[in-house]
Amino acid sequence: SSLQRAASQVAAMISLKNSGLYNIAEFTHSIETFGYKAVLKHAVPAFKNMFKDGVNMTPDQAEKITAIVGGNLRAEGRFKSVVGRMESDYMHDVTGPYDMISTLAQSTHYLNMSEWIRRVHIDIITGAQADILEAFAKGDALSAKYLDDIGMDAIDKAQLTKDINAHGLYTQLWDQRVAEKLGVSLTRDVDRMAMMVRKGETPAFLAHSAVGKMLMPYFTFTAGANQKILRRAANKDGAVGVAQMMVHQAPL
Repeated sequence: SSLQRAASQVAAMISLKNSGLYNIAEFTHSIETFGYKAVLKHAVPAFKNMFKDGVNMTPDQAEKITAIVGGNLRAEGRFKSVVGRMESDYMHDVTGPYDMISTLAQSTHYLNMSEWIRRVHIDIITGAQADILEAFAKGDALSAKYLDDIGMDAIDKAQLTKDINAHGLYTQLWDQRVAEKLGVSLTRDVDRMAMMVRKGETPAFLAHSAVGKMLMPYFTFTAGANQKILRRAANKDGAVGVAQMMVHQAPL
């Protein structure tokens, strides 16, 4: 019933479940991917912008591909003034107590600090990605390897070199096919480290069943994040990567 759904959402607020604080552990993966130097370089400006919905930059700077990727991901976590669905995806009229509950429920990821951590992580990663793209255009081999890892093939990289050398990181004048593919690839790579668990990424048993919600309320973020980790392993190393990851996870 609507009342039960509302009660469940209130309980989620009180218990601060879906705690994205586990994202802290993923900073280690960013260090593994980009190195200590790159992460530390972008950490200070990232922490300065932690409590801001947007990042201070000129209109010109905001047109860079990494700024667009970071801005889109930051926007997903903003507090929305109108929410017409409960946590269970049940749609309700945007009036009365249900509207108030579903709107206030958004405060959970601010109260448990997970949104602030995610914002810092997004800014660090997109800053490191900008450095990689600029170094790649100058012939850096490690930067080329990173682009291979996120799915850019030889044809994409050849066009990307021309576009960056001619226009920098401003994609308006790039080859649009390459610009769109790179934007998706960069976004996917940020999301696999600065995680935000979206609808459909939490196992159905935990997301929709009464037993899952009652017995394991703190496990929903962990389970959803684990799906992303396994997907990362599948994209990088296929079935062998997934098997290796599950072997490492077995003791847990």
